[in-house]
Amino acid sequence: MTNTERPPARTRVVALGASNLTRLLPVMMRVRFAAFGQAPTACEWFAAMGLGRSYGVRSRFLFRQLPGIDDCGLWSALAAAETPVDVENTTGVVTDVGNDIFYGVEVEQILAWVERALQQLRPLVRRLVITGVPASVFELGAARFWLMRRIIVPSCKLDLAEGKRRAHALHDGLRVLAERYDAQFYLAPRDWYGWDAIHVKRRHWRTFSEQVLDLPRAADLPRLRGRTLPVAPDLRWMFGREQRTPQPAVRMPDGTTLSLY
Repeated sequence: MTNTERPPARTRVVALGASNLTRLLPVMMRVRFAAFGQAPTACEWFAAMGLGRSYGVRSRFLFRQLPGIDDCGLWSALAAAETPVDVENTTGVVTDVGNDIFYGVEVEQILAWVERALQQLRPLVRRLVITGVPASVFELGAARFWLMRRIIVPSCKLDLAEGKRRAHALHDGLRVLAERYDAQFYLAPRDWYGWDAIHVKRRHWRTFSEQVLDLPRAADLPRLRGRTLPVAPDLRWMFGREQRTPQPAVRMPDGTTLSLY
């Protein structure tokens, strides 16, 4: 390749989320690879995710902390990316919007963070997807709500009625943003979610991923073993100490890369 030649364009997926995306991203990568068959499959994956992730504030899970998605390194990385991209095969996914309710953030502020993400994503992708609040959330009883509140944010004092009110307002606001930014507003069936009402059941991971990414079902998809990815993001704090990891964190033989933020 001469100095004037550019590398071939690659596809790109940019995904924002929390615990569901953390579990599903390996599955999403597999179903996308399988759906393209023998066609070129090199893809740039950019993901801002993590258990308990907030869209705007630093969040903690056990001994690990992550910056808010609104303030993470993803946006500067996308702005600096030089690899040519096949625009017709680009997708943005915004999911798992809701943890911030338990962090005491007002719905208007959550929606402002999401809208800022959409403003930055819209020029970069052809297809944009926003998932709504799962319908199962609105059926939570007091006991399950209390347990989920204790698991996600033990210090949270939000009661069930106010939690549901905010969830409804957030859901409606996300639908409005989807219309405003020409995005698909995706709602998975209510029974796809587990006992906690917010996590997709394992047996639906593949179909959920195919639908969100708008991919055909591949006949020869390898057995799925969903798990968290054993790689570190661009920035995190472990036991209070800052850790930085160069990205992309993963480079595959076909040219696919994964950058985590």
